[in-house]
Amino acid sequence: CLCGIHDDKTRVLGKSNQEIMEFENIMLTTVRENPEDFVFVIVDENLDIDGDGTLLTVSGSHSVERVRKLLNSEEEARLLCLVRSANDSRDDLALYSSRAHGYIPKGPVLKRDSLLQLIAPCWIERFGV
Repeated sequence: CLCGIHDDKTRVLGKSNQEIMEFENIMLTTVRENPEDFVFVIVDENLDIDGDGTLLTVSGSHSVERVRKLLNSEEEARLLCLVRSANDSRDDLALYSSRAHGYIPKGPVLKRDSLLQLIAPCWIERFGV
């Protein structure tokens, strides 16, 4: 259990090109098939796909933006999406905030308490206590 989210309610995606390409559909389906639940997503900004020897980078925040536009207001109100990136210029942060609900820095693997300290303010702002 991490951040109060039990393992059976957790999905980690991105191990394959297919998972990255299907991310938007998976996120949309997850929100719609769990109408009583909050959905929390951490997405890397730069998702790399190997396409016939050419590296293609998919923007995680752009994927989140597209999904949010497809959700109705009740569905979107249950969603919290944070972009994870090492790029943290003022322009980058403004872009992430315009597409998702917030940002967390990419860095060393965070311990449970550190992760909670990053997520808690976003959760409280979005959903209350």
